[in-house]
Amino acid sequence: MMDPFLRFKRENARGVLPELMESTEYNIVPTMAFSQHVQVYALAASFNMRYLFTGGEDGLVRKYDFQASLNGQGIHMSQRQMQIDTITKSGVLCAYWENEQPLKKEEYKVDADGTYLPKVSPVYSLQAQSQALWVCAGMASGDICFQSATYGDIGKCMATLSHHTKPVSDMHLNGAERMLLSGSWDKSVALWDLNRSSPTSVYDKLSGQVSTVRWQPVNGPSISSDSDEMDSLFGSDNDETEDNSGEPATDAKDPSSTDEYESETSTTFLASTMNGTIHICDTKQPLPAASITNSQAPPWCMSSCWSTDGTYIYAGRRNSTVDWYDIRKLDEPMKVLKFPNNSGAISCVEIMPNNRSLLCASFDNIRLFDVSPNAESKTKKTPFSIIPGHHGCVVSRIAVCPDNKCFVSACGGRGWMDTQVDYVLGYEVTSEI
Repeated sequence: MMDPFLRFKRENARGVLPELMESTEYNIVPTMAFSQHVQVYALAASFNMRYLFTGGEDGLVRKYDFQASLNGQGIHMSQRQMQIDTITKSGVLCAYWENEQPLKKEEYKVDADGTYLPKVSPVYSLQAQSQALWVCAGMASGDICFQSATYGDIGKCMATLSHHTKPVSDMHLNGAERMLLSGSWDKSVALWDLNRSSPTSVYDKLSGQVSTVRWQPVNGPSISSDSDEMDSLFGSDNDETEDNSGEPATDAKDPSSTDEYESETSTTFLASTMNGTIHICDTKQPLPAASITNSQAPPWCMSSCWSTDGTYIYAGRRNSTVDWYDIRKLDEPMKVLKFPNNSGAISCVEIMPNNRSLLCASFDNIRLFDVSPNAESKTKKTPFSIIPGHHGCVVSRIAVCPDNKCFVSACGGRGWMDTQVDYVLGYEVTSEI
């Protein structure tokens, strides 16, 4: 019998318009503002972005009805201050609750009247269950708290995972929502089976505070442990290789042979660190399979992501560049995407579902970079386009809807940087072709 969560994903998956997936030219307009008065450190969404969750330095988790926000509710004039004219819709807030740190009885504190005083933690990271039944929130203490997101028990702490000793900076659920990756300022990544209360594996030999953890998409090239050499570790550069049986084998799995709703994702994940190193790990191995750095860039990486086919890695750097790696050959970036020198550090990168458009957020703007195979042959003066909306802030997170029709961005330094702007914007995406 199919898992009910996987059945839910199959039945509720929205089709993507061919012109949205095939296009590399988009008209992207910010139309929604989600009122915030603090730096936002984390974003999470239920399947197909039905509900949107935000969390930040004030220790509150906010739940928005994203579909109602997208369909339009007039924004108040006070919310339009410092916003561009296209923003006409207001985020529809459903509920909010405190990110309360679970305490032992002897740790309780009360005020003079004997009222219990909760210990509230900033929300450093969030992940949401596909049906918005629960969210897991990363805390300053290193704990991961699973909180109910349904009415009646909303905000109630249902379970806590304890291992990390410092803030949990990022998390990522696998496709079947049975396994969770968590990265922390304590320079470790923990792999959790959600049916257990202790991590199944811990990678604690990392080089710095973890900024991003991401499962590799299921159809990405497989990692082989047959050799320590980089080229053989990640497969050949050729399209086909010979295995011991003499039969041809390919680097990547055939997408048509895998049901994306029944697969749990691959065993490979990346973990980027604030000192600039990106570790590639396999859950079958106790140590990272590879660690990559760029000696030409300052040692810094606040965000990284996979391509949607799991072949490439994009890493934001401090010197207004994005490193573009092919995991089959990691000795150096295959390409470096360069932005104007005064753009500032690239604080967030996220690939769009068409696998051809990369969102790159720096201090001055969000840019859309064309990473399609024929991008270099196009006669454009600049290989990117500027997306209106954010300006002069640190973008902490970007969440893209799987149907390629919208995305959300948030401002916040995630505890590493400071920014004076504190808002969350929603964008609508249409094809220009």
